[in-house]
Amino acid sequence: MFEYEERKDGGANVYKEGAYCGQIIPIYGGVALKLTNGRDYFVSNKQTAIETLKIELS
Repeated sequence: MFEYEERKDGGANVYKEGAYCGQIIPIYGGVALKLTNGRDYFVSNKQTAIETLKIELS
């Protein structure tokens, strides 16, 4: 599975089995999800970003 570490700016760094996989970035009007596999997502909230991570990193 994956885990994420909260940052002071409201975002989070995402790790899978200890390896860095990307980040969750708060932006105006939503959340950006930037993954190291080259995929970027813009979603409405952090919960949707986490659900997208579950799908992408499984």
